[in-house]
Amino acid sequence: MSEPYGQPAWGQQPPPQGPQQPAWGPQQPSWGPQQPSWGPHQTPQQVPQPGWGAPPAAWGPPPRRSRRGLWWALGALLVAVAVGAAVTVFLLSRPLDPPAEVQATAGEDGVAISWRAAEDAVEYEVHRGDEPLGTTVETTYVDTEAPGGTEYRYTVVALAEDGDRSEPVGSGAVVTPLDDLTEFGASSVDADVSLEWEPVTGADRYEITRSGTLLDDTVTDSPYLDEDVPAGEHRYELTAVDEDGEGSRTSIDLTFSARGPWQQASEIARTFPELVPVEPGGSAWQGSTCDRGTPVGQESVVTCAYPNGIQLRVLQFPDRGARDAEVGGARASGGPVTTWAYGEGAPEGDLVLSPPGPATWRYITFHDPDLELFVLRVDWDGHSQEELDAVWFAEAPF
Repeated sequence: MSEPYGQPAWGQQPPPQGPQQPAWGPQQPSWGPQQPSWGPHQTPQQVPQPGWGAPPAAWGPPPRRSRRGLWWALGALLVAVAVGAAVTVFLLSRPLDPPAEVQATAGEDGVAISWRAAEDAVEYEVHRGDEPLGTTVETTYVDTEAPGGTEYRYTVVALAEDGDRSEPVGSGAVVTPLDDLTEFGASSVDADVSLEWEPVTGADRYEITRSGTLLDDTVTDSPYLDEDVPAGEHRYELTAVDEDGEGSRTSIDLTFSARGPWQQASEIARTFPELVPVEPGGSAWQGSTCDRGTPVGQESVVTCAYPNGIQLRVLQFPDRGARDAEVGGARASGGPVTTWAYGEGAPEGDLVLSPPGPATWRYITFHDPDLELFVLRVDWDGHSQEELDAVWFAEAPF
């Protein structure tokens, strides 16, 4: 078999490289595509086939290994090392995750703060505004010391085992409930009642009622003066109102015996409401006009003048000793002493009458323990005891 033109025979030196003389017409390759014979080309080296032996040394040294691959390998290694170092630095230096969903809710026991746990946190620090409250390993905290009636925002910080701290996360605004009213007092001022209390933080206004009747709901500070209070026992209720947020209320009450217009003689007015008018200067039974008198050895005195000239003094004593001293002096005057009763009933008290003369008077006492410190003295000069008995005593409403 002959070799194609331009191909070296096995075992021969390849033809010299260089320009070739073109042949007339193109040559068709017999074993595959060939370089055109009419242009310069380089004869390729022959690859030895198995069994043919090693190529002759005349073919030249083996090709040299390129260093470009080595540099690419070193570059890739350096990149891998840099990426690993960056990942390690990030893992070591990344900030601690903060807690999430911090919420604050006001309740009767205080403000309850809750949040969602942060990864790698070992405990949490809770703040009310700028004030640190404490730490907890839980995801809840109750602030029992928050002043009432005030708006606050709470923040929570996650803490890591190595002391690292997360960014603080805040709650929405919450208004704490009002503190309880603890001090509420009343005192008489002439015919008025003065109410005083210790204001509570955060209260916007106060409501005041007397025996269920609203007196005022726009009060902003203590004290409050309830004017012209009727004599007797009254129940006062004080309510503090906070109108911020959802608002809150707290109340306290007291019972007070108002002395009314009669002041120190108020018990006389309450005990003998038909003999004594509602207020000094007023008109009472049989058209009498009454006023406060000046006590002399008594606790209080009410004097009443009747159109017919009868004079009534209602006396209240501080104790039985003072009463006995007054009545004992009347007994010593030498007049008769007897008892009195309602109709045919049992004796209700004693009567100490004046001795015969132009001055006609009598002392009326009571056996009832609730009335024993009260004594009535009635005078009607120029008239007899029988006239006094018929005109006044027999019909007097006591």
